[in-house]
Amino acid sequence: MAVHVSISGKDEMKKSKKWLLIEVFVVILFAASLFAAKFNRHTIAVVNGYKITDSYLEERYKNLPEAYRSAYANRKDELLEQLVIERILIQEAEKRGLSAGPDATESGRSPEIALIQKLFAEVTASARVEDVEIRKFYDANKQTLPPQPFEQLKSDIEEYLLAQKQNEAFNSFVTRVRAEADVVLNEDWVKAQQSAGPKDPLAGVLGNGIPSVVDFGASNCVPCKMMKPIFEELESEYRGKANILLIEVYEFRKLTLEYRIRVIPTQIFFDENGKEFWRHEGFLSKEEIINKLKEMEAL
Repeated sequence: MAVHVSISGKDEMKKSKKWLLIEVFVVILFAASLFAAKFNRHTIAVVNGYKITDSYLEERYKNLPEAYRSAYANRKDELLEQLVIERILIQEAEKRGLSAGPDATESGRSPEIALIQKLFAEVTASARVEDVEIRKFYDANKQTLPPQPFEQLKSDIEEYLLAQKQNEAFNSFVTRVRAEADVVLNEDWVKAQQSAGPKDPLAGVLGNGIPSVVDFGASNCVPCKMMKPIFEELESEYRGKANILLIEVYEFRKLTLEYRIRVIPTQIFFDENGKEFWRHEGFLSKEEIINKLKEMEAL
C-alpha cells in the first residue's frame, strides 16, 4: 500500500529539516563558545572548572628553587601537570572539610601546602609496618646497611618502610583522583612545550629486541653517583646486547611518575619486548647487575 504525502505535508517536512539544521548549528556554536570561554590565549588548563593561566605558571616557575627551575626550564608541560595535581588535591581536601589551620602561616607553609599535608595524613592514616617486615628488610639489606645490630637499626628501618607505604598509598590516591577529575589542557600550549623540550630517552629503546637496564637517579645523590661509573662500564661492555641508560629524575619527572619511582637510585630491568622484568631500589653492584642480565639471557 503506497503512502502519499500531501503538498502541505512535504512543506512541513522541509520546515522540520530546516529547523533541525538550525538547531544543530546552534549546538555547534554553543559548544564552540564554551570551549572559547574555557580557553582564551592565557588559559592553559581547566581543573574541575578552575583555570590555570600561563602567567600563574610563570610566577610559580620563578619562585622555584634553582635546581627545580633548571629541571623544568625546558619541561614546563610537566610543571603544568604538577600544578594540575596540586589543584586537584586542594579541591579534594576542601571537599573533605579539611582546613590549613592557623599554624600554617606560623610555620612558613602556604595554606595550600598545609591543606595537601593534611590530606596526605588522612589518606595514609592506616599505613602500618609489622615487625616481620622490618626483620625481612634488615636481613635482605645487611650488606648496604650500617654495621649495627638489628635493634639499633629497627626504628630507622620502620620509619623508612612506613614512609614507603605512605607514599605508595598516596600515589595510588593521586592516580585515582587525577583520572576522575575533569581536566582539560590547552593542547596547543602543551604541544609547543613538548616540541621544545628534551626527547624521551626511552622512546625507541624499550622493546627494540634486546633487554634494557634503566637507572633512575640524581646528580646530588651519593649512591646515584656510585652507580654512574658502573653504568658507563656496562654501557661499553654490553653494547648491542643490552640497552644501559641513566635517567636524571629531575629532568624527566613524567617518566619518574610513570614508572612509580619512590627511591633513588632505582634500577628497572626490562625484557626484549619492553616489559618490566625486575626492579631494585638503592645501590646495586656491577656483579649483581651482570647476574641479572645473565638471568635475562643478555649475553
